[in-house]
Amino acid sequence: MDFYVYRFLDVENQIIYVGKTNNIKNRMRQHFGKNGHLPEECYEQVSLVECIELDSESDMSVLELYFINKWKPVYNSSKKYSSIMSIEIDESSFCWESLEQMEYNPKGEIDALKQVADKYKNQLKEKDKEVSKLNQKVTSLTLQLDSLKTDLVSLNSQRVVRKRKSKTREFSYSEVETALSYHSDVVFLGRAFANDNKSPMYELFIYKKDGKLTIEDTVSKRVSQEDRSVLGQYWDLHMKAGYLLFKALSDEMAQKTEAALEEEKENLRKKSEERNREHEEFRRNNPNNCSAA
Repeated sequence: MDFYVYRFLDVENQIIYVGKTNNIKNRMRQHFGKNGHLPEECYEQVSLVECIELDSESDMSVLELYFINKWKPVYNSSKKYSSIMSIEIDESSFCWESLEQMEYNPKGEIDALKQVADKYKNQLKEKDKEVSKLNQKVTSLTLQLDSLKTDLVSLNSQRVVRKRKSKTREFSYSEVETALSYHSDVVFLGRAFANDNKSPMYELFIYKKDGKLTIEDTVSKRVSQEDRSVLGQYWDLHMKAGYLLFKALSDEMAQKTEAALEEEKENLRKKSEERNREHEEFRRNNPNNCSAA
């Protein structure tokens, strides 16, 4: 157990109260809290609290009375004054120590805690702002990701459609001729059915053999590798039979055909541009002839 005598001093260093206690911190909290038994104006005047630590209960009690009788503090009870305590005591062995405000003033402790709370509150506000910004970024990235997923699904769908189209792509006879003029390893199949749509009236393979366009009729077992007039006769028969379009035998062949048609289209465009340039150049060089015309 501890033993303390304490005193309150005002701004002029006047001693206004003396007391004793076994627990200095708890006693100060009682004084300056709701349980303080002294007048409110006493606590308002307190500028400094000092204490000395003693060795025994008797020393604590004797010194409390001694100091009260010596200083006669205004807020100590007058009935504690005693002529018996008029003796002299050597005070040089006592060391008065001041108490920090937080040790005896709950209000100061509360204020300090409020400052700490406000500090962390401000930090939390800043963190909330950062979290809000991060959430906005996450939302934006999520929307972008969803958009990319949608684009990917759309792209895959387009690829599937293109792939399906490549399998079902049908070519006209003129397109077949164009493709075979570029590639000799492409084979086309065309069919024309009778009214029952079961057995084909015509089933023709068209391909390049020995550098010549070849038509092979699997129904009549006829193969024609002759000049254009003979092929034209076959073509008239096919037209009358409703035999209009051909299919490549594989996706790779269909892709080669598409590439050949694109290349032919580009070549025709270049030839057309070249003819236009030649025509313009002729007009520039022969303005009189053009005017007469």
